[in-house]
Amino acid sequence: MKLGSLETIVRLSRAAEYKDDDTGAHVLLMSQYSVAIARRLGHAPQEIENLLQAAPMHDIGKIGVADSILMKPGPLTDEEWVAMRQHPLMGSLILTGSDSVVIKLAETVAMTHHEKWDGSGYPRGLRGEEIPLAGRIVAVADVFDALTTKRPYKEPFAVDRSFNILREGRERHFDPAALDAFFEVEDEILGIKDAYQNMDVRAAWGSGGLENGSGALLAG
Repeated sequence: MKLGSLETIVRLSRAAEYKDDDTGAHVLLMSQYSVAIARRLGHAPQEIENLLQAAPMHDIGKIGVADSILMKPGPLTDEEWVAMRQHPLMGSLILTGSDSVVIKLAETVAMTHHEKWDGSGYPRGLRGEEIPLAGRIVAVADVFDALTTKRPYKEPFAVDRSFNILREGRERHFDPAALDAFFEVEDEILGIKDAYQNMDVRAAWGSGGLENGSGALLAG
């Protein structure tokens, strides 16, 4: 897939995130974290490239969730949580039926990135290796970015606190192999985080800047 196509994917994915992340940094950060984990796990270059392109679409189903829920500054009610937990299903429905390898992978990621290793996740309560590996990888990347960035309902957590929360989720929330890979490339993860924190993401997109699966910044 050409860089222009990847930019299109990420820009469309940003639409789903815009209400609670108007910089678009989340889809860029979590996709780069996912790539770092996949590379450490030994994925082939094409698999890594596919994940880079698919991961930004993980929350595209949020397009179907009410702004009042996405933007709520406090805890969600039980009824609101029911609505929020529909977004993996809606994302899967948006992406289903494609012949594209990337879109098929994105459908899988959208459907499974909120599943948990111990079976307590949603929407299907999958357990362990029932969860596709791409979903397990994106789960770690997505949660780390959610913890370390500002959201309508919380201020960013410090990195050390975020790391501790991830470790506490080992073999409960997270695939232990994916989580171990994350910590084995901790320096790379922090480098990605620092690079995007110091980058004007909108300006980068305006100039066509984007990172590929090797972590190198591409200029369009």
